[in-house]
Amino acid sequence: MGYLLGVDVGNTKTLYALANEDGAVINVHYGKPANFQSLGLAKSQERIKDGINETLSPLGIPPYDVGFVYYGVAGADRPKDFELIRKMLNGIEMNKFEFHNDGWIALKSGTIDGIGMVITCGTGNTNFACNSQREWKRIGGLDIL
Repeated sequence: MGYLLGVDVGNTKTLYALANEDGAVINVHYGKPANFQSLGLAKSQERIKDGINETLSPLGIPPYDVGFVYYGVAGADRPKDFELIRKMLNGIEMNKFEFHNDGWIALKSGTIDGIGMVITCGTGNTNFACNSQREWKRIGGLDIL
């Protein structure tokens, strides 16, 4: 499967964490902001590509050795946002990827089973909660639920 890459695409910074097949984090890179709403899709894509290269190149790892990338994207709020972001991320040409709002990845990464609540107070404010029936709610951001 190769390496795994997590990318938290934000409005004040973009954080990259590269892990090996065992899940051990082997490199972390703090990159420039890459929010598509602030920069536009083309500049956001360029910054994410640059950040990926800056994460992989010190270790001599080519992008095709990364088996999966998960992006948490600030501003992934509405169906139209998801459509635009997917198109943008497809242009980065990594093997396999998936993405969601950056608040959702905070909830998933902070719990074993995804059940819980996360309250964010950063550049923006989007809060998520998921119960044991896997029903999730969101408050904040551009919520349409």
